[in-house]
This record gives sequence, C-alpha cells and structure tokens, in this order.
Amino acid sequence: MTHQPPSRRAGLILAGGRGRRLAGNAPQGKAGVTTAGRSFLSHVATALWPVVDEVVVVATADTVLPTDAGPVTVVHDTAPGAGPLAALADGLEWIVAAGRAEAVVVAAVDMPLLTADLPRWLLARLAAADAGGEGPWWIVPWADGHPQVLASALRPALLPSLRAFLATGRRDLRGYLGILQGLVPPRVHVVGAAGGDVPPAPEAFLDVDEPADLDRLAAAWRRRGAAGI
Repeated sequence: MTHQPPSRRAGLILAGGRGRRLAGNAPQGKAGVTTAGRSFLSHVATALWPVVDEVVVVATADTVLPTDAGPVTVVHDTAPGAGPLAALADGLEWIVAAGRAEAVVVAAVDMPLLTADLPRWLLARLAAADAGGEGPWWIVPWADGHPQVLASALRPALLPSLRAFLATGRRDLRGYLGILQGLVPPRVHVVGAAGGDVPPAPEAFLDVDEPADLDRLAAAWRRRGAAGI
C-alpha cells in the first residue's frame, strides 16, 4: 500500500438539512434541490474544489445525496436533528481521525451561490492570523448583520473544545462563539464586523430555507446571466 500524504485543506459541507419549509422543492433534502441545472450539493462542492484537496459531506444516513458533486467523502451524522454544530463535530472527527487536513473550509449545502472566492479569502485569513503560531481556531466572516458560521474556515484543533461544548447539552452557535472569544488568546476571529476587510461576494451568503428564498435565488441567477431554478 502506498502512503498518501495528508491533505492540507479539506472542504466540509453540512448537508443534513431536510428542507421541510421548502415544501415540494426538497423531497430528498436540501442537497438535492436543483438550481441552474445542478444540485445544491454540486454548486457548493464546485466552489470548494479549486481551493481544497478533498470534500467531506456530513449527512444523515437516510439522506439520498445527488451524484453530480464529484468524488466526495460522505460522513454520517451521529445525532440527526441536533443542529449544525453537532454535524460539524462529526465531520471534524473524521478529518482528525484520518489525519487529512490542517485547515478546513465549512459550507452549508443550502448556499448554492457560493464561489471559490469566499473559501480562498477565508483560508488566506486563517493562514495570516496563524502567522505568530498562536492564531485562532476559527475564522468567521461577518455579513448581513451577523457572523456567518456556516461559511467559515477553521483548524481541526477546534474539535476538543467543540465536543466539550456539545457535551453540556448546548447547541447554539453564538453561545459557542462567545466562549471561544472569551479564551486567552481568543480562538475565533470574526472578520469584517467593523468594516474594512469585508468578505467578497455577498450573494454567496444567501441560504435557502423557504420558498421566498428560492425566488431570491432565481433573481440572483438572472443577475449572473445564468438559468434559474
């Protein structure tokens, strides 16, 4: 057996969303919703592939994932319905156990307008913040008036802290960010909250939760000159 060196960067797509509020648009979950001729999963994976070495998808065991996303690795969610932090922990568990990456880009599957510009920007800021050796575990962009945890970049060193937080029974994203911000040194940097170094492509943060979001998505495709849903 040949030795495969560790991948330095991984993409982690959280694809456990059932899409119940999308009514008949998501019979097999959000990952399989089609827009501009491809599934949501394909759009997000395509945005990650230019800047990562592999893509890991966290989904429930009964989720039927589309096949147009390329050679992704599927990790099953061990606590379906427990929220994105629990799914994030499951994905990181696999990445850490396999020794696969030193940096991870996180993306929700319901952000089909994501392009490679944002993951590239996030990874650059993660690397720059770690230049002194004691940088943050997590780079979270600020957009649309709040931290965008589900479009972020992190280091696998985050995992023990995340597991400890989940073990308390808490699942709230902002609560966990607050804990990381309170550490010395702070282990999360929220980038762009005060202006200045703001993330690119604000449309990339559009997450599709309900039918009205599908209308916004179709309008965004028209602005890009692409076919809609």
